[in-house]
Amino acid sequence: MYDERTGKNTNTRIEEAAASVQVTPAQKAAAYYLLDDLMAVAQKHGVQLSDLDAFTNLPTACLQVASTLNLTAE
Repeated sequence: MYDERTGKNTNTRIEEAAASVQVTPAQKAAAYYLLDDLMAVAQKHGVQLSDLDAFTNLPTACLQVASTLNLTAE
């Protein structure tokens, strides 16, 4: 998903956040898909990732969830 305000896509945001969270490549891929799915729903409500940045770092949260639950992309 592309964020018009920042000019970045969700994959770029996951890559940037991954510098601060230790995850496997499979967990990083799972976090990307999780973030992409969450943002697909948010965009239906007119919300972009940059809107959420004031409240939480959603890319980092997705990486932490993927790591904690040992998620892998399917």
